[in-house]
Amino acid sequence: MTYAIISKDDIESIKIKEYLLEKLTFTYDEIRPDIVITIGGDGTILEAVQTYINQIDNILFVGIHTGHLGFYTNFKKKDIDLLINALYQEEYKIEQFNLLEYHFHETGNILSGYAINEVTLSNVQSVFVFDVFINNKLFEQVRGTGLCISTPTGSTAYNKSLHGAVVDPHLKALQLTEIAAINSNVYRSLGDSILISRHSNFKICSHNNIPSSIHFAYDHINYESQSFIALDVKLSDKKVQFVKINNDSFFDRVRKAFL
Repeated sequence: MTYAIISKDDIESIKIKEYLLEKLTFTYDEIRPDIVITIGGDGTILEAVQTYINQIDNILFVGIHTGHLGFYTNFKKKDIDLLINALYQEEYKIEQFNLLEYHFHETGNILSGYAINEVTLSNVQSVFVFDVFINNKLFEQVRGTGLCISTPTGSTAYNKSLHGAVVDPHLKALQLTEIAAINSNVYRSLGDSILISRHSNFKICSHNNIPSSIHFAYDHINYESQSFIALDVKLSDKKVQFVKINNDSFFDRVRKAFL
């Protein structure tokens, strides 16, 4: 068994990392780990997932919570010895979440990859016109700042701040939510979030396929494009796997975080 650690650089997280390095006798390997332990919050999880995205099928993630929000972090400081014993005895549960798959098209280039929370398109400089296709059929035009497409587990992140729905992760779906859309007697879009099943897909195009400047973000990574044309998004069969030893559900974590 091999493992790696990705940690925040605050004092508490560093101390936990040092303790783990002292107590764990598995082989430490940052190149090809079987287990990746993150110490921090959900941002640290996002960093770890993107770091090991090409090996995601073969990795178990362990999230130790020292941050602010921790929807993906199943362990706290008090649980560390229990966690170490569970890893040695292989007495744990595995929680799996589907990733979002994207293909970002710009003039002469395609960016492809995966996200665990969401992808967003935005332009705060001026009103942007998006053509929204569902299963390759034009559904609507949205005029505004941007669009957010989230996974069920990502529905509690940026999507929630946009007043999108909180979605049960057992529902295999994607959610599209508008960012500061214009709705008037002249311009009209649905205005509400849209949920589609894993068998469907979203395609977001620059109006009339005219290359345009846009800010593209996937999880915590940002990309500026001067020639955005289209974004294809679907729910992938590829999954991220988390170790857990308690019976806390997704909605237990929602209640603790927001209620």
